[in-house]
Amino acid sequence: MNHFLRLFCLFILPYLITNAFYSVNEKKKSGAEHFEPTVSVSTKKIKVHIEISVADNENGTGLGLSLSYDIVRAQGGALKVESKEGESAEFIIRLMFE
Repeated sequence: MNHFLRLFCLFILPYLITNAFYSVNEKKKSGAEHFEPTVSVSTKKIKVHIEISVADNENGTGLGLSLSYDIVRAQGGALKVESKEGESAEFIIRLMFE
């Protein structure tokens, strides 16, 4: 396993998942009525890329996102955030697939 894949598996993906669980748990603890915490992880292959998505139904805190972005970009990948304030956040990582 190359150095980047180690960083990805040991830091970036666990960070995004942990952040998503933290965010939905905080919203649940706040007493939001009829809120059902949801976190999903999905992957898909698009031509020569692989996309990994971590989504939740609450906005994440963004802690550590800058470092994750820098690591992914240094390897020729892309990290995109799609967010709807107070509703959802999705982090999408696109990497070259060899």
